[in-house]
Amino acid sequence: MSPWPRWHGPAMARLWGLCLLVLGFWRASLACPMSCKCSTTRIWCTEPSPGIVAFPRLEPNSIDPENITE
Repeated sequence: MSPWPRWHGPAMARLWGLCLLVLGFWRASLACPMSCKCSTTRIWCTEPSPGIVAFPRLEPNSIDPENITE
């Protein structure tokens, strides 16, 4: 006799449903960065990541223009 009972029908469906629900919540918790708070519809971050403002600006009338095509 095996130590695990054989589950059939609704009991097995409930077990698989619970496993998928736990897996879904686990994956959702990994998707939210540590400095942010996440809900199902929004993400709020206290420390924003650098955006377009963080990039250096090229001056069009500089003495030594950089070649930006390479």
